[in-house]
Amino acid sequence: MKVNPLDDVFIFLKDLSAENAVVQYKYNKEKDIIERVERQPENVSATSLVFSDDSGNYLFLFQDKNKKHEAFLQDAAGVCYDYSTFFTDLEGGKVYSLWGQDFRDQVGICSDQGIHIKNAINTSGIRHFLDGEGIRAMVELPDNKVMITSQTVGNDLLGLKDNTVSKISVPGCPFDVQHFRTAFYYDQAGKLVTSDGDLMIKYDPLTQSCESFAPGIGTIRSFCPANSDRYVLITNDGRLFLYRFSTNQATPLLDNGKPIQIPGFPNGMIYGQKDRLWLASNSGLWKINLATQQMEVLGKEAPFVDPRFLSMKQDKKGRLWLGTVLGGLNIYDPDTGDMIIVNSDAGLANNTVASILEDEDGDWWLGTYNGISIVNSNGELITNLNLKDGLIEKENNRFAALRTQDGKLLFGTINGLHLIDPKIIKGRVEQKNNLRIYLTSLEYFDEEKGAKRKESDRLNDLDKFKLPSANRYLNLSFALSSYFKPKESQYAYMLEGIDSDWTFLGSQHTLMLNNLPPGKYRLLIKGRDANGYWAREPLALDIHAREFFYKSPWFYALIFLLAGLAAIIWIWRLRIEINEATQQIREDKAIIETQAERLKEKDKTKSLFFTNISHEFRTPLTVISGMANQIEGQDKIKTLIKRNSLSLLNLVNQILDLRKLELGKLKLELVQADVVQYLQYLLASYEAMAELKGVKLHFIPKEKELFMDFDQEKLLRIVSNLLSNAIKFTPKDGHVYLVLEKRSMEKEAGQSVEALYLSVSDTGVGIPKDKQAHVFDRFYQLEEEAGTRAKKYQYRGPGLSAETTGSGIGLALTKDLITLMGGSISL
Repeated sequence: MKVNPLDDVFIFLKDLSAENAVVQYKYNKEKDIIERVERQPENVSATSLVFSDDSGNYLFLFQDKNKKHEAFLQDAAGVCYDYSTFFTDLEGGKVYSLWGQDFRDQVGICSDQGIHIKNAINTSGIRHFLDGEGIRAMVELPDNKVMITSQTVGNDLLGLKDNTVSKISVPGCPFDVQHFRTAFYYDQAGKLVTSDGDLMIKYDPLTQSCESFAPGIGTIRSFCPANSDRYVLITNDGRLFLYRFSTNQATPLLDNGKPIQIPGFPNGMIYGQKDRLWLASNSGLWKINLATQQMEVLGKEAPFVDPRFLSMKQDKKGRLWLGTVLGGLNIYDPDTGDMIIVNSDAGLANNTVASILEDEDGDWWLGTYNGISIVNSNGELITNLNLKDGLIEKENNRFAALRTQDGKLLFGTINGLHLIDPKIIKGRVEQKNNLRIYLTSLEYFDEEKGAKRKESDRLNDLDKFKLPSANRYLNLSFALSSYFKPKESQYAYMLEGIDSDWTFLGSQHTLMLNNLPPGKYRLLIKGRDANGYWAREPLALDIHAREFFYKSPWFYALIFLLAGLAAIIWIWRLRIEINEATQQIREDKAIIETQAERLKEKDKTKSLFFTNISHEFRTPLTVISGMANQIEGQDKIKTLIKRNSLSLLNLVNQILDLRKLELGKLKLELVQADVVQYLQYLLASYEAMAELKGVKLHFIPKEKELFMDFDQEKLLRIVSNLLSNAIKFTPKDGHVYLVLEKRSMEKEAGQSVEALYLSVSDTGVGIPKDKQAHVFDRFYQLEEEAGTRAKKYQYRGPGLSAETTGSGIGLALTKDLITLMGGSISL
């Protein structure tokens, strides 16, 4: 009970003229005199007690002759309160002492009847109206009145100045009938927009007139404004529409061409940033882009813990404050995906959050099913409000929260309305926040003594600990400086610098920490009492947990130093070896270069020798061949002489051509002619050779004629070598094929030319695949044993028998000639 303020200096004297009654005097500061107080305790005996708490408040206790107690409290501001009712159950008893942290909150009484804890109820800052009514949506009107939707009796008006409640009656407006309203909004013209069944309503509070609009979509469950003149409407069956008052047209929202239909009851709608519509329902959080009409449903996967949402607000950072059925408060950042969860483990009054409001200081008020919780912008609990704080009902309603222009907060419940002054409430919290947390026992391994140590005395002097590497543990117990329902106190701890968030212990007031991480950091322990008040400062212990030596920085530094020294020695030795190897390489290189020069000289001498001797052979061979024609008779000998002399002459010519190719002196002598006719002419001279071996020679031209520039002599040499080899190594009754065609050949990137393509194939023994890459090498000969006869795959020239061995020059010369002509050859 609140009484008039008194001065803060009191004097109690025994008045002998009044039968030893105790008289109360006060000190008048203005007059600087002591004068009798007008309000005197009745029938007070000489027994009087004065007690003080930790907050600077004084409690005066008197007892009359009938041993009836009378008491009053003077707080630190000089305001007095009647506390006599605190002692009604102690009549006839004797009070020895009173104690407490703040007598305005709690008084501890030690009497001859035991110890009692009495709680004071301070209702300042909270008023209540419409007791027994279920409250829903509210809106502030321009005349300092609030229109309140009641679930049973229609709409009421609350006067914010005179704190009176009256019924609202506006002709043509449906405000005087009971209706479940979920939202009120003002449009740009200052008209109030709401819904009523299947109608949208515009109410002008200045002219007291209403306009009704029928979108023709059925019963409207809820709505919210979008941009410009557009509103988003949701019907009872969950269909979404974009509605314009100017045209009275409702257009369905689509998702991939199909109308969007939201299951469950919509409990909040916000048109937020980036043209996104957020819809909170008991089936999830729906994100809809109004521009693209793309939809996404959130809530059933992490980081969400409960997909059933009861309330929703959006802060200035774009974060969504979401109240859930059993998951507490979810603070969700849609841009980053970050989530802060505030639930009963963090001190929330209840995990069912029905309404959310932000006050002028940026703190958030949460209407739950067990009172109201206040948290800061980071989701940290400030305090909880319950029946003991002046609330008339613990269970708050959905759609029933409003902040007025002057900063006051309205919360609707299932049994009335609360009008709250947040500044007074938070001021009460500040005044009461003298709560402290203390250590009651501590166990750790004492490094100096080398033994386990347990302390229960003088714990305030212990704030630093050095823990050895093998025994990094702490066992602690702690308590709050509040005797009010200690079993309902809540605790949390954090290793500062290591943990990113608090670990909540619930009502557990002991903590066992094993295998603590090495390093220097602080252990912080915080607590809150049953009233929801947190200790002003957390308990802080500085910890230095040592690391094992082999994990210490100095050990790593030593290892690094040794490794560096070893690396330097290794590099030094490596440089010596490299220098020695480099010198050896230089010497070997000089030897190799000398040998290479000698080899070049020898090769040059060899080539010159072959060239000279070839020239020397050429004239005699020509003479021998010519003289053989003049021999009469002896046809067999003459044929043998002529054939072998021609073979040797051909070999000499090939050697001379190879030499010219090496020196770059062999030139093309191009003529333009029909190459098909030329090859037919050439093949006629090889048909006789093929018939002698019983081999059938085939010429397959795919062009009737092909005029082109070519060197007849070199083409003769190429075709001669290829056909001679094919005939030579084709067995009797075999076949040799020469195919001619015209093909496109890529000359440069993206360019091609028409080219002559010749293919020679036979039915002979063939060449192994692993040897094919070498057949065009100079002087290369491949042998294959067949009985006792050695077969050679190179051919010396035309006119030799199958038993004659090759020289290894023909195919090499063929490849070089083809390359000279700009072509290529392959198997």
